[in-house]
Amino acid sequence: MARFPIPQVHQYDGNRYVNTWGVFIVESPDGKWCNWSIQRVQYHNDRQMIALVFPSQHIADIWEEWVKIGKPMPYALVQGCEPIVPYVAGLPLLGRDVNEADYIGALYGKGIEVVKCETHHLRVPASSEVVIEGYFAITREGVEGPFGEFAGYTPNENSLQPILSIEAISWQDNPIWPVVAEGKPVDEYHTCSGIGDAAAIQNVLLEANIPVSFVWGPLYSACHLMIVSIKHNWRQLHPDLSSEQLTKKTGDIIHQTRNSIKLPKIVVLDDDIDPTDTNSLLWALSTRVHPEKRRYYYESAILPLLSCYSQVERHNRKGKRVVIDALLPENHGSISSFDYAYPEEIKQRVLKNWVSGFGDNE
Repeated sequence: MARFPIPQVHQYDGNRYVNTWGVFIVESPDGKWCNWSIQRVQYHNDRQMIALVFPSQHIADIWEEWVKIGKPMPYALVQGCEPIVPYVAGLPLLGRDVNEADYIGALYGKGIEVVKCETHHLRVPASSEVVIEGYFAITREGVEGPFGEFAGYTPNENSLQPILSIEAISWQDNPIWPVVAEGKPVDEYHTCSGIGDAAAIQNVLLEANIPVSFVWGPLYSACHLMIVSIKHNWRQLHPDLSSEQLTKKTGDIIHQTRNSIKLPKIVVLDDDIDPTDTNSLLWALSTRVHPEKRRYYYESAILPLLSCYSQVERHNRKGKRVVIDALLPENHGSISSFDYAYPEEIKQRVLKNWVSGFGDNE
C-alpha cells in the first residue's frame, strides 16, 4: 500500500482510511451468493487492513459462514468503478441472497462487464481503477476506529474487527481513488443509504396495504429521522382504523424490517406536507407533534453509529425506537396561509386574466 497516498480523511480519525466509497466483493462458501457492499477500511500496514464489519450487514453473514468452516474469506476491494456500482453496493434495499451485480444488470438492461481476480476466483468490474485482493481473517483482532461518521461526529470508541491480508493490487495508469469524508450532511452516505432505507420501507408498507404516499429520510437529519407520508383520504380507505391504530400498525411493520436498526425516529404524517420541503416539514413537526402523547416505543437492535444513543446503548447495540403519530385529527381546522386563502378555481381564473388585466409586465 505504500505506493498509494492513503488519506487521513478526518482530523480525529484513528488512522488513515483505505476505503470510504470503494466496493467489497465477497462470496458465500457454496458460491451461491456474491455480495457487493461498502465498508470503511482502516490502513494497518503495507500488507494488511482492518474492515468494520457489523453483525447486521450481509457481508457479516457471509463472513460468519467462512468462520464456521474455519477458512479465511477471499475478498476483492475495488475503487473507481462506474458510479452505479458503489451506489447499488451501498443501498440497503436488496434482500439476502440477492446479487448486486444482477441488480445492476437489470437496471442497465445488460450485464456489467467483469474480469477474474489475479489470486482467487472472484470477479470484479472491468472498469475498476484499483483492485485489492486478499483474505479476511476469521477472528476479530484488529483495533479499528474511531472514524468521523454520517451522524456528523467522530465517536471516541473503537472496536476489534477482522484483519485483511493484501495478496495483490492491480491498478490502471493514474488511477482515481474516490474518497467520501462522511459527516455533517449532506454526503454520499445520506443520499445512498438514506434514500435506500426510505425506498425499502415504502415497499414493505405498500405490500402491507398501508395507505402510504411517500417515505422520505430528510437529508439534513443525517439518517436519524424517517417520515412516513400517509394519503390524505386514509380515513375513507380504512374507516376501521384510528390514527393511533394506523401509526401503531405502521410502526409494527417497520420494526420487523432489517432497515429498522438504522431508524431511531419515525414520524407518521399527512401527505398535505411534502417531506422533501424542509420548511414545510419543520412547520408540520412543530405544530402537529404532541410533546408527550401518541408515541410508540420499540426496544430493538440498533446501529451503533447512530449518535442519538448513549455510549452504553451503542456498546450493547440495543436501544429504543420511537414512532410518532403526527396525523391531523379528523375535524382539524383548515390551513391558514396565503397559499390556502383562495380556492384553486379562483387562483386559475386570476392567472388566466392576469395579462388582459395588467398587460405583460415581464
